[in-house]
Amino acid sequence: MNEAAEVTVVVVSAKGLQSKRQGKCKFSVIFGVGSKKYRTTVVKDPDGNPEWNEESTIQVTNPLDQVFFYVTEKDDILGQVNIPVTSLSGPPGHTTIVSLQPHKKCPNPKGELIYRCHVSQYRQAHTPVIKTGSPNSLRTNSATLNFKKRFSLANSPVINLKNRKESKQGGGSKLSTLNKKFSRSIQDIFSFGKSPSSKYSNGPPSPEPPPSMDHLLCQIEKLKLENIALRQENKDMKSYIDRLLPKVIMNCPEALEAERYLNKMG
Repeated sequence: MNEAAEVTVVVVSAKGLQSKRQGKCKFSVIFGVGSKKYRTTVVKDPDGNPEWNEESTIQVTNPLDQVFFYVTEKDDILGQVNIPVTSLSGPPGHTTIVSLQPHKKCPNPKGELIYRCHVSQYRQAHTPVIKTGSPNSLRTNSATLNFKKRFSLANSPVINLKNRKESKQGGGSKLSTLNKKFSRSIQDIFSFGKSPSSKYSNGPPSPEPPPSMDHLLCQIEKLKLENIALRQENKDMKSYIDRLLPKVIMNCPEALEAERYLNKMG
């Protein structure tokens, strides 16, 4: 159903009006739609049958509003008429005669109002735009793209730090070499803890001989030197080693004994 965009109102006349004040006969009509208000000219008629024949075109903001008429005698309201905009289906030029309805300022109105009112313009119907694709799939794709963007390797601070140091040194990365040595030292310590000579090992004997105590001490000494070098190269790696080294030693009883031996010797 088309919605009204504009209505045309013609205040024709009124009949049988009675003023609240004796001898007063200055009649007019306040009319409008929604919050828009207009007023006819004041007509003097001692018999209470004023004629106006005034036409106005009013824009409709809300199609659910009402067209209203307040018949007045100066400042006194003599009655009212209300017509919903949605009920204006009559043809243009159709004249309507209706008795005045009660108002809070006039509970017992007398008289009739004659008017013409019709919709002179309708709103254009808008064709809805249909978007293809499932909303869930669109949200999933968006979330996936955001996840890839946030957690891609190109945005990783560790990778960027490594790239900056390699670009400064030109050749291989010293930090990368130290990381490899550190990893080998950690593996040697754990392999010593899992060797058949350890009293905590329950696995089958390894074909390879376990590392000696001298070798283990040498590895721990190298690990300390590498720790010093890494402290100078990268503060973040220093924090990582400081947290990891005590855990490695505490989880390997043989390494813990070697650490205590080194502390006594030096």
